[in-house]
Amino acid sequence: KLSPNETEIVKNGSNTERILLKNAPKMQGIDYDTTVSVKESMILMKELIFDNLACPEEEKYYIICFIINSFFVNFFKAKGLLKFSGNAGSGKTTAAELITALIFGEVLITTGTTASDYTEATQSPLIILDNLERDGLNTQKKDFLLFLATGVTRRKRDQNNQTGNVYEKVNSQGIITGIEPFEKDELIQRTIELDFKKDYWGNAFSQTEITEEIKQNRNKILSGIIKMISFDILPDFKEKRKKALLFLQQTHTGHSKERLNELFAVLFIVLKEVSKYIPYAGFNETKHQHILLLEKWIQKQDRRAKNTSKNTNEIVKFLESLLDSYLYHENEFSRDFPEIKVEESKAMYTNETESVIITISTQHLLAFFDYEAKRKGIKNPFRTAQALNARIRNSISILKESSWEYKSKVSRDGRGNYKHHLIKYFENQT
Repeated sequence: KLSPNETEIVKNGSNTERILLKNAPKMQGIDYDTTVSVKESMILMKELIFDNLACPEEEKYYIICFIINSFFVNFFKAKGLLKFSGNAGSGKTTAAELITALIFGEVLITTGTTASDYTEATQSPLIILDNLERDGLNTQKKDFLLFLATGVTRRKRDQNNQTGNVYEKVNSQGIITGIEPFEKDELIQRTIELDFKKDYWGNAFSQTEITEEIKQNRNKILSGIIKMISFDILPDFKEKRKKALLFLQQTHTGHSKERLNELFAVLFIVLKEVSKYIPYAGFNETKHQHILLLEKWIQKQDRRAKNTSKNTNEIVKFLESLLDSYLYHENEFSRDFPEIKVEESKAMYTNETESVIITISTQHLLAFFDYEAKRKGIKNPFRTAQALNARIRNSISILKESSWEYKSKVSRDGRGNYKHHLIKYFENQT
């Protein structure tokens, strides 16, 4: 039982609060060692986990805080997703294995059905989805990832009662490993993606030896973490979290992972304590270590999210195809799509194209998307003009980052349908 400035061992079920906790599957017990100091624990954490993660130093801090955050998983609703990205052999699965060795007491990287994923996410502090790529990300798996990331409660029919329902609540954090980035904005906005490269490993790294050492020292590491939580994090926790949220809102307004601010607030509090024992090599005295590291986390996630969204957003990809069709096949384009009007704006002295203005109704834009999807042998993700219009409005910021501007309802056609402007801007070549 963890309380501010106090750690107490109580019996499960037969305690004054009458709390009965269900054991997580596969998770071994923790033999709490009162003699271990936080410093001893953090030294072991650095030597056995931090130093053996094949990723940039700033991201190693995120992973350490993520591990400690397992104790706070019910302190915020939106859990987000943690994705380890990198080529084959980059160390992403190895990192997940080291983490499970500490949390569960054994290496626990398994595969299963989506139904079993739901069950695991309601019972375990951590679930790993290893080597999840585009081909394996079907609708059911995507729905599960959103369930895990958002922390919503899932309702399903009670098999033992035909008129009753069962409600499942997320009690887990999720790690996904893979090569390919997510393509759906709803996943991109909720995913913290970290880069793995084998170049970050030292020559003397031996996974088998390190894993065994983690298992042997598991009680010491977790005992120190428990002490850190009780004596350094929990005192005045509500006030600390309030200040952390305010700091995020004031200094990082509108960042790409803003939906996860409650998660970042807890990580920020944990990071302040971790950085006392694992000093940041890139630290300069102009800012506190934990503030500098938080900035680096958010700035990198912003850059990655913008690049990923631009490269994977379906609206942007189809609009670029429309533009290419006009620029490189103008005669055929004018013949096949007479209802789409295109106007180029040229620079006064160089005569280079500065922008292209496309005047089009949503219905005709959908028709072009249908044509382009058939030409490429893919499915048009937009079934109706209303759905397409909603997606365009939801993608305004991504369009802007891709040098597109959307102006709605600039005119009407003969039937009264609204026409819109889609403007592509080009950088001047000098």
